[in-house]
Amino acid sequence: MAGLSAYLAGVPDVMPASREATMYQTDTEIADEVISKTVAAYGVIFAIVRCHRLGLTPELPSLDLPYYENVFRMARLVNPTPSQEDLMRISYFRNFGNLNAEHGMALLVFSTLVTASSLTDPISCLISAVAAAHGPLHFGATESAQRTLREIREPKNVPAFIEEVKAGKRKLFGYGHRTYKGMDPRVHPIKSILKDLTHVDQPLLKVAEAIEMAAGKDDYFLSRGLYPNADFYGNFVFTGM
Repeated sequence: MAGLSAYLAGVPDVMPASREATMYQTDTEIADEVISKTVAAYGVIFAIVRCHRLGLTPELPSLDLPYYENVFRMARLVNPTPSQEDLMRISYFRNFGNLNAEHGMALLVFSTLVTASSLTDPISCLISAVAAAHGPLHFGATESAQRTLREIREPKNVPAFIEEVKAGKRKLFGYGHRTYKGMDPRVHPIKSILKDLTHVDQPLLKVAEAIEMAAGKDDYFLSRGLYPNADFYGNFVFTGM
């Protein structure tokens, strides 16, 4: 959010209140241009944030590469000359992204549209989306679920954890969904991606599978239609890459 805000501060002409109130309604070419630049800026900011966290220097993008490939290059997630393994990781990332993009009216999409209804700029709309997304009941559930699994540590501790959830003492993030009262349809393809990442040792994945096995036999979860959602297993796609 800080990166997007800094970017917005450097391009004040994209803000309708500073230039022309209806600029995006009357000139669709300008709208398309600013949207494209916003998407590009988001990739650059993602790369800068990741490299900053790890003490790395971001790579420069290449006009010869597609969007995802450039994002991975800038973020130092691939070698300058991508190998077959790098291409597979990009494929996993793209497939996971498509699962979420095709999901429909998610909360962050709704947040974007509400912000856009004030006729503001695309960058501000994206800032709103990011702000909504990192909450623990949205994309932030991925990190919350991962933190919970780290606290459980081993499959043998799952039964005690399940009892605490049923007693209302703990919350199981990544379980249940407002729309789906059965299995989240994204879970199966996510598990397929994880099967391709079996060469990566992920001890917490065994904890997650133990939770699903225990909950799948417990009437508390079955009677309430509580099953894993995309966030529960989605974090393993990223840690696996």
